[in-house]
Amino acid sequence: MELVDGHPLLLRLVSDLLKAEYSQDPDLSRLADLGLGNLRQLLTDRKVVGIHHRPDVGMVLVLDASFERLSELQKALLLNISVYRGAVDSAAAVAVLSGNSAAEIEGELRNLVKRSLLVEKLNGKWRFEFQSVVLEYVRYKAGDQAQAHQRAINYYLLNVKQKPWQAKEDIKEYLEVFYHWYQLGNYDTAFDILIRCCDFLTFQGYYPILIDLCPRLIEAWRKNRKKETWKYGFVLNELVNASQCLGQYEQAIDYHQESLEIKKKIGDRNGEVDSLGNLEVIWGIVTTH
Repeated sequence: MELVDGHPLLLRLVSDLLKAEYSQDPDLSRLADLGLGNLRQLLTDRKVVGIHHRPDVGMVLVLDASFERLSELQKALLLNISVYRGAVDSAAAVAVLSGNSAAEIEGELRNLVKRSLLVEKLNGKWRFEFQSVVLEYVRYKAGDQAQAHQRAINYYLLNVKQKPWQAKEDIKEYLEVFYHWYQLGNYDTAFDILIRCCDFLTFQGYYPILIDLCPRLIEAWRKNRKKETWKYGFVLNELVNASQCLGQYEQAIDYHQESLEIKKKIGDRNGEVDSLGNLEVIWGIVTTH
């Protein structure tokens, strides 16, 4: 296996592919039979040039060969679970691929682990996740994932934890629902999910989460020219508060100033007064440091 030395994932994929197809004689000479006859040249011939690194091109060729030799169920499973972020268990996989039992799906997930297309982890229960290069490949193959996103949303909504919440783990389903609505381009509904968690995130001091999520909505609404709405202003205020609490005062000032401009445009006089007062406080903090 010197051919792919230094490329661990590629080595495993080639090895697993050969063992799956030629269990009695898994030799590299068989690569041509799998449509990979030019892999040796791509990885060893210095004259081979292109817009991609040779290992990257080789990886795509091997992933193509590996994917095409999967069963239809295995292909559908990979394509649909790629909609998730992070590791998933068999229940989450079943949710985006109806018509199959959890036992059957878990068996196929383990088969995909054997082919190095998934990684298996035990954290209380078995969970499965992609390596980044495989995930990128599978998502490209999947194309439009709107239906899978919707199924993932339904799955998480069925599993949300009710208040009172004690830790970030208690709202993870809501955060995943936000992600999927955002990926679908339904930013108003993503906001409706986020607003349920804002007070909890603020009171528990999870400001980095707000700093991560809120700008996504801000950017999306700016592109869609939906700045002059109360939702936009609400998200700006959340960013102001989170930025201040994290000591990011210059960023907080920028958000405050944008919020002030919007309040002037929509005629929110009380809001203008509040923003001016808050800006004065922040400027005081900045000038004393």
